[in-house]
Amino acid sequence: MFKKIQAVPIGQLIFSLVVLFALVTCEESGTVGAGFVNESGIVIETILIDELPVSSTDPFTGKLTYSPIGSFNDPLFGNIEAFGLFKPSIIKANIGDLPTDSEAILRLNFDIDNVYGNRSVNGTFKVFRVGDLWRGSAIKMSDEIEVLDASGGPIQNVVGQFSYADIDTTGFVEFNLEGNWKSDFIEFYNNDDLNRDSLYRFEDYGLAIVPENDVDKVIYTRFSTSRLLLINNTTADTTSNIMLDWAYDIDVTGGEVPDGNITLSNTFNPFLTINFTPIADQLTNNNFVRAELVLSPDSTTLESSLTGTQSRTENPPFRVQLGPSDDIAYDLGFNATNLRGVIEEGLYKFDITGLFNAYLFGESDISEIYLYAGQNQGYIGFNTFLGFNADLNGVPKVLIYNLEESKE
Repeated sequence: MFKKIQAVPIGQLIFSLVVLFALVTCEESGTVGAGFVNESGIVIETILIDELPVSSTDPFTGKLTYSPIGSFNDPLFGNIEAFGLFKPSIIKANIGDLPTDSEAILRLNFDIDNVYGNRSVNGTFKVFRVGDLWRGSAIKMSDEIEVLDASGGPIQNVVGQFSYADIDTTGFVEFNLEGNWKSDFIEFYNNDDLNRDSLYRFEDYGLAIVPENDVDKVIYTRFSTSRLLLINNTTADTTSNIMLDWAYDIDVTGGEVPDGNITLSNTFNPFLTINFTPIADQLTNNNFVRAELVLSPDSTTLESSLTGTQSRTENPPFRVQLGPSDDIAYDLGFNATNLRGVIEEGLYKFDITGLFNAYLFGESDISEIYLYAGQNQGYIGFNTFLGFNADLNGVPKVLIYNLEESKE
C-alpha cells in the first residue's frame, strides 16, 4: 500500500537545538520528552502513498445550523439540488380562537454572506406542503420525502413564495403563507384537546422550500432564527412561533473532476479510509518525533472551473478520525474528538503523531482511519486533491520526522 523513498537532500532539514526544543514542547505529551536534546537535528523521511481507499455513508441532514436550499450545476463537482424542510411550532400555552382570516407570515433568516453558485441571478423559491412524516433528529440524505406540488386536486399545495431579491441586507425575508395549510394550522392552534401537540406532530408533515427553474445558486437558511408570525387582524395581536423542527434534502449528480484526483464531499460521498499500520511498523520508537499526512489541493482546476460571477461556499474543514465506528454517519457528523487539518503554504497537513504514538506505545488499532470533509454546520463543500500520478510535490504523502542518529 505504501511506497517508501529515500529523503532527497532538500528534504533533510537539520534544525538547531532551540528550534527542536520549540517543536517538541508544543506537541502533545508522549511525542518526545520536554527536555533538551543534545546537539541533535531532525531528518524528514517522505513516504509516498499509492492507495487511499474511498468509502461512503449516509449523512444526517437535520437540525444543523444552516440548511442549504437551491440549485446549481457546478461544472467540477456536479449538479446540486437542495430543498429545506421545516415545521413551525405551536406554543403550548396558546390555545384560543384565532380567526381564520389571521395572517401567517413566514420570516426566514438567511446567511447572505455565503452563496454557492451564480451571485448575479436572483431566482424564485416556493413553499409547498410535505406528504411524508419526518424528524430532523433522524432524517438522512437518502430518505425520500414527498413534496406535494401544485397538482394536488382541491388542495392548494403551494403555500407561498419569495425571490432572492426580496431578502434584505440583514438576511431576512417575510412573505405570507396561504391556502389550506394556513387553515389547517389555525385549526391545530385553536384545538383545546389535551393531545393537541401530539396530533400536530404526527398529522401535520410541515413545509418544504423548493427552488424554481430560474434559481442558479444554493443559499443557506437559519431555521433556528426564523419565525412564523401569526397576526390576529381583529385584535392586532402578533404571536411569534419558533421552528419545531427542520432539515434539508440534497442530491448531487455528475461532475467532471480530473482523472486521478481525490475528491471529497461533506455529504460523505466519498470519504477516505486509511490503514496507517504499515507505516507505523517501520518506525524506530526512540527516534520518532512527529508524523504528518499531506494532501495537495488541485488549485488550478478549482480556480479555473468557475466564471467571475460564480463562487463556492468556503472549503469545509477536513478531519481525521480514529475508527472503527459502529455508526460512521453519526461519528463523522458529530464526533467532537476528531483532528482537523491545517493549511500551510497551500497544502493540507494533518498531524497524525498522536495516532502513531497510540499505536507504538499503546494498543490502539490504526488500520481504519477516516479522512473526510466535515459537515461544517450545513454548508455544502467539496475539494479535489492531486492524486497518485502527480509529481513528488503534489502526491499524497506522509512525512516522518525522526531524530538524527548520533554518529560515533
